[in-house]
Amino acid sequence: MEESDINLDSLNESGAKNQEEQVKALHTFEGDVLEALKRTKTSVTDIAVAEQARPKEISEQTVIAPEEPAHPGRNKLLLTISGIVVIAGIVVAGAYWFLKPKKPPEPPVTASGQQIIAIDLVKTIDLTGRTYKEIITAIQQERDTAALRVSATEAITFAQKGEGDATHALSAQEFLSQIAPDMSGTFGRALEKEFVFGLIGYDGNQPFLILRTGAFESAYDGLLQGEVDLYRQAGPVFVPGKGPLPGLSTSTLAYFGTDPEHQVFRDKVVKNLDTRVVTNESGKTIFLYAFADQATIVITTNEKTFSEVVERLKRARLIN
Repeated sequence: MEESDINLDSLNESGAKNQEEQVKALHTFEGDVLEALKRTKTSVTDIAVAEQARPKEISEQTVIAPEEPAHPGRNKLLLTISGIVVIAGIVVAGAYWFLKPKKPPEPPVTASGQQIIAIDLVKTIDLTGRTYKEIITAIQQERDTAALRVSATEAITFAQKGEGDATHALSAQEFLSQIAPDMSGTFGRALEKEFVFGLIGYDGNQPFLILRTGAFESAYDGLLQGEVDLYRQAGPVFVPGKGPLPGLSTSTLAYFGTDPEHQVFRDKVVKNLDTRVVTNESGKTIFLYAFADQATIVITTNEKTFSEVVERLKRARLIN
């Protein structure tokens, strides 16, 4: 019994000693801090201020200055080239949008829907209220100013206002009555309504007129009888220049083609077709007409233009 009491006393003394050592250790750490403060003459406030300033110093120390590019000149060159490529792409896209080939207009057709001739563009001249001379002048201006590329074809339609300001396209008979009013009505009545008047970019702007008929004999007789009236009045549309038309004399009889000693037209074979031609003083053809077949009449300026028109009519399968 006495031995156990002694052990308990020893344990109690040992525990109290350990507790005292732990407390002493804590007091010793705090004492060391206070002692250090006294020795360096630093206050707790100074430490707090230093702690607040420390993050700023650290942040200032951790700021990394941007590095200069290794090759600044090359980078600028690449940026310049990229800008040029982008601008060039925009320019090319814009040029394509504005300069892309336009869809050609619908070709003129016969009453049955058969294509007459392929065309590249169409223009319309309004003849409302215009006199014969004004109509001829308007057509001449278009002939002389149209900007056609080589072999391009421009069709010119003619419109006129009627009752109630309604505009309608002129028929072949109506058009002829405007440019050759003295021609016999027999020829005009033999024509179909559909026709093509236009220009071909071939040695300049060459006018041509394509007429269709379903009555060959009436059309042939009417044209043969009225050929001088056609040339005398419609000739200025086809023949460039001012002044009297070549082949017409100042004599009244010759002027109207009734002088047997002075014939305005003569026969000539072109592309195996019989044509009627007017020549100038040097013998050059300046006006001609022919039946390309029994339903198709071609009126134009010379053999080259006539041959070109005939070939295009063949390609359109209007004639064989």
